[in-house]
Amino acid sequence: PQELEQMVAALAQKMEQEPGNRKGWAMLARSYKAIGRPAEALRAFERAGSFIDDDPDMLASYADVLASRGGTLAGKPTQLIDKALSVDPNHPMSLWLKGTADFEQKNYPQAIATWERLVAMLQPGSDDARMLEGAINDARAKAGLPVAAVAAAPAGATIKGTVDLDPAVKAKASP
Repeated sequence: PQELEQMVAALAQKMEQEPGNRKGWAMLARSYKAIGRPAEALRAFERAGSFIDDDPDMLASYADVLASRGGTLAGKPTQLIDKALSVDPNHPMSLWLKGTADFEQKNYPQAIATWERLVAMLQPGSDDARMLEGAINDARAKAGLPVAAVAAAPAGATIKGTVDLDPAVKAKASP
């Protein structure tokens, strides 16, 4: 971590000497985001400007940083997500963020539709797929729609345990 911080600091110093290097600012923005410094990442994204307009990864990352700083995906983050999806309609992070933005705005049917597109791209039964299916079910419940069954655990997975019933219930229970 310390070495990484030094490398990012060196890049930041270089960028101050090359303020017109938009590719460098984009790299610095991604680096700051990776080391958990969102305020600096935000400033670097702003300096990268239009350089990132054709890069859905960078657009989604910028939207994510803006949302983490502002507490919402509404406004500019959603505009960046939409731009990322216009470049790549199947960009996974952008689809996740778009669904989240729709959910945040209580547009549950649209959130469901977006997340269903994304879940179809994931490995069935994977942790990501199950997490997303849970989010879809949450949106379904909030929209008053039937909740679907979440994919089962992978084949071979087992659960072991002991169930103890209260004596008053045990007498009424069948084996």
